[in-house]
Amino acid sequence: MRIHPILITSYAQLKKAAAQTNLDLGKLEKNVGDAIIAAADEVIDGRWNDQFDLDVFQAGAGTSYNMNLNEVIANRALELIGRSWGDYEVVEPNDHVNKGQSTNDTMPTAMRVAAIKLLDNLFAALDELVASLNSKGQEFRRVNKSGRIHLHDAVPMTLGTEFEAYAVNVQQASKRLFQMRNNLLAVPLGGTAVGTGTNATDGLQPKLSASSLILHLSNCARPKTVPLLSKALVISYRFPHAFVVCPWNCPRLPMIYDC
Repeated sequence: MRIHPILITSYAQLKKAAAQTNLDLGKLEKNVGDAIIAAADEVIDGRWNDQFDLDVFQAGAGTSYNMNLNEVIANRALELIGRSWGDYEVVEPNDHVNKGQSTNDTMPTAMRVAAIKLLDNLFAALDELVASLNSKGQEFRRVNKSGRIHLHDAVPMTLGTEFEAYAVNVQQASKRLFQMRNNLLAVPLGGTAVGTGTNATDGLQPKLSASSLILHLSNCARPKTVPLLSKALVISYRFPHAFVVCPWNCPRLPMIYDC
């Protein structure tokens, strides 16, 4: 069993954002940073999916996935600048691709970003299911049946009423999922290994958080029954308070970065 490819592309987006951030901070040479970004773009496009063959069940809290990304991106970056695979004095998987990062902050972040992306399809499917159940409710509105309580016949009702009740329950479940989705917007990015930001350059956290997690909520996954949120902000804290992407009107949080 293999992990969902969207987790790979989400992780690659994070690696791209990290390279761009480290370039902006002057922590990567331009040719190295540009090559890492180009290689990450190829992974995002799915060009190297066959290079990610790890089993979904493995120990290490995601270290294998993180290093798989680092090594694929590093070696492809080496190719792009005319070097051979494994020439790690030029582009090193850990020192360059993983610079200022750890599995312990990037893996949870990639998982959350992937989950948010996958919610698009889920919300669309749930919206379609609600519409279908309501349609059947109308179709069966004159079909009488006995309502059941504790596996016994109770009082009369229509089959249409039953299907409309199914629709309401699915709709409410969809709303609850959307509300829980906002919890995924809090990520530990920048906390590195143990949450203290060890080996993360000053300024990395807010910049990296902003660049990799600009999730414009006006285009985000949501059920049709949830109001559109017009704008998003990236709120930056040092872990364990985490980095939070929240609605424009998010209460009690300082506005740090307008995305």
